[in-house]
Amino acid sequence: MYEKLQKRVDDLFKNAPDTKRAEDLKEELMANLIDRYNDLIQGGKTEDEAVKITIEGIGDVNELIRSIGGGTASIRRESKNQYEEEVSTDGCDRVSLNFANYDITVYITDEDKLRAVQSSSDRISNEEKFTVIREGKSINIKGNNKPLYFNLFNFGSSSNKIELFIPRSYHYDLELITSSGDIEICDELNLNKLSCSQISGDLEVKRNLIINNFTCKTTSGDMEIPKLEAEFYKISTISGDVNIRSLSGSGEISTTSGDINIGKLNINEYSNVRSISGDIDLSAADNMGFIFEVNTVSGDIGSDFKLNYKNKRGNKAETTYGEGPYKKINVSTVSGDINLNKSNK
Repeated sequence: MYEKLQKRVDDLFKNAPDTKRAEDLKEELMANLIDRYNDLIQGGKTEDEAVKITIEGIGDVNELIRSIGGGTASIRRESKNQYEEEVSTDGCDRVSLNFANYDITVYITDEDKLRAVQSSSDRISNEEKFTVIREGKSINIKGNNKPLYFNLFNFGSSSNKIELFIPRSYHYDLELITSSGDIEICDELNLNKLSCSQISGDLEVKRNLIINNFTCKTTSGDMEIPKLEAEFYKISTISGDVNIRSLSGSGEISTTSGDINIGKLNINEYSNVRSISGDIDLSAADNMGFIFEVNTVSGDIGSDFKLNYKNKRGNKAETTYGEGPYKKINVSTVSGDINLNKSNK
């Protein structure tokens, strides 16, 4: 049924300019439609009913199309804090925050309770306010999303925000979910598990992450992390770039067309890094002993380390560096270039 939604979106944007901004807005609208459709299906609607209601809720996008065609800014009003709620984390080992169309910002606070603040450019009705549900040891904060029609002219300059203030004493699990919103983590987090899920939004981390288990999945958003220390990590994106200045632990990083840049790689046991058409640049810690295996179909391979090529084409190589016990670095691409260098720090 997604095909019918995609056809409607294509029809709406058929006269839109061929620009990145227009394409981003089109992707964001489609993501919102899918969220709305899935909510209706979960609520008991049939597929046909869900498609009909979702499409009818889009409204008139002519003003939006004209605004991106003329290069003017979309409508945006400064938001004010309109609703907030706090809850104790005593006995809690999991916090989940799920807002489809909101930007999420995370802070650490010296307060003894977890606090969520919802802001919007529009008045927030009682039906649109988030809900907090305490189930056993879990706290679930879920946004009640307003109809798509009211959000169309805020695409590209969203002023819908949710701020989460986490007590400094909380060190357990945190889950952040949004479809088209950005996620910004402003303070250092020291947690057992951090899970981030997005479609078109970016993940920007301002300080260090010290996480036992870190997972992050996005479709087209970029990831910027200064330092990640994790026992295990799993990072994946389709067209977004992954940029991590310092990475420790074991895990997997994958993209389809996005680039992967790791400024300093320090491995506990292994690191598997792969991309289809994106480039991969890694810098290995100089004090680490490792076995590096690289494989590409048509991309180039470069390294500060002496490589042993396995074939005449030069698209498969390996090297062993330093002293054991050796860590394993496995890197592969189809058409992307691969570079492994010595860290300069």
